[in-house]
Amino acid sequence: MTRPLFMKEADLPMPMPVPVDHDLTERAVRVIDRSGWGTSTAYPQIRTVTLTWVCPACQGPRGLPKEHLFHEDGHWLTCDH
Repeated sequence: MTRPLFMKEADLPMPMPVPVDHDLTERAVRVIDRSGWGTSTAYPQIRTVTLTWVCPACQGPRGLPKEHLFHEDGHWLTCDH
């Protein structure tokens, strides 16, 4: 059996897709704020914070956040997970 000299394009491995905005150094994400627990303020609240999007251990990019819908205290809330 002989091996082909050239590989067809269909035989080549597909490159991994690069997520959009994966090279950002900062990213705004939504987090749950439960600091108002036990007070008269609304509980919980969703806050937007800006985080450094570089891993402190390897200096590589962090994973991409995913939207997380959850039910708490009779309300549906959305944060990033």
